Amino acid sequence: MKHLRHCSICSKSITMFLNKPYSYHGHNIVASADSGMDEQAKTITSSFIDTLFQDTWLLALAIRNIPGVAVDKVLYQHCENMIEQVQIDLNKAGATSHLADELKFAHCVFLDEAVMTQPDTDVSVWWSETPLQGRFLGNIHGGDVFYDHIKKLLREPAPSEAILTCYHRMLTLGYQGRYLHDGGEANDERQSLLKQLRELLPVSKDKINHPIFVCNRRPDIRFWRRSPWVMQLLGLLVIVAVSCAMSTHLHYVLGQWYTLS
Repeated sequence: MKHLRHCSICSKSITMFLNKPYSYHGHNIVASADSGMDEQAKTITSSFIDTLFQDTWLLALAIRNIPGVAVDKVLYQHCENMIEQVQIDLNKAGATSHLADELKFAHCVFLDEAVMTQPDTDVSVWWSETPLQGRFLGNIHGGDVFYDHIKKLLREPAPSEAILTCYHRMLTLGYQGRYLHDGGEANDERQSLLKQLRELLPVSKDKINHPIFVCNRRPDIRFWRRSPWVMQLLGLLVIVAVSCAMSTHLHYVLGQWYTLS
């Protein structure tokens, strides 16, 4: 089993990410806590959600695409901190308790699945610390009821744009829930719900011509093993460049990533 601590590039890269300070306030997403429902609808938009959750989306992509990520107490604590910080920022933005609770539910199940379904990875720490769902929700059945939450949302006469956005992003980024062993991302009901979510989201004014794919292909490193310091340097430069680019454009990309559906 490969482990992050045996890979200097992965170790430094994930440490850089885990030590990155939260940047929500830097994006000016905090609104008055006295806002009502109408003000909430104006403030907590798709763009707001993408900015608020950008570190979560990036972490999930890193976990899935960096080989040998260590599932340890540091990662667990970081995920806890992210969930708590998002709840604080939602409260400051004037989110209702229903919206905050629904996004907390989504946040927990998304991170739990991203971490606990990685192949050849020791996730015993996650169980010993209690999955995030157990920590914040009091149960670990989120994957079983996730799609019921979506169906309930779709039946509402005016579904929340914020929740629509969050659920759409989760499915677009590969969340599978109870369909993990029943067709996965290709499951018919999952695809149908993703399509319905997409159709209810506001249309962005900007367009992109090509979809963006995140590949889990490992490069041939035989040459680079001869020069470990070069490998480390290049790896860190790539991680920094990708992280900066994705942090800047993630909400735009996700909003236009419809072709993946």
